[in-house]
Amino acid sequence: MSLNRAVVSVASILFCVTAAVAEEPETTAKLGPKLHACSQSMIVGTWQAVFWPASTRGFACPISIADNGTLTPGTCTLPDSNFTLTQVPSGSMTIDRACHVVGSIAYTFCDPPYSGSSCQTYQQSVSLWRSSDGSRLSGFQHSSCLNCIGGPLYFVYPFELIAGQ
Repeated sequence: MSLNRAVVSVASILFCVTAAVAEEPETTAKLGPKLHACSQSMIVGTWQAVFWPASTRGFACPISIADNGTLTPGTCTLPDSNFTLTQVPSGSMTIDRACHVVGSIAYTFCDPPYSGSSCQTYQQSVSLWRSSDGSRLSGFQHSSCLNCIGGPLYFVYPFELIAGQ
């Protein structure tokens, strides 16, 4: 094989590899939308949450997340007049660049028909993912109730925050 043919062959191979690499971004783009990095500002605002403590009825609250991640509840909707919140849901949440939201929420309620004369305090650790359209934070909560009737309770449930007023 002559030197000219070798150079032409190597040049042809390099041209083909370069062409294939140049087409890769277009092919990759066809696989789905490119996700952008998330930032704390993407979870700032008001979200609707429903809390389901173990062995009782649920309640709903709008939860506002501030720039620093602090949670502030709005007026909660309770199942009836027997149910009271002695500590409204509070805590904090942060989001990382991969759109994973972590945080903690604590609340205390009294529900005499279901919890007797004692009030129950819950601590929740949440692990959520921000939806691609930003309308939901969905995932799981790991809840602990150390003063529940019958002893400490630990459980994992699905948990979701829905964007809205």
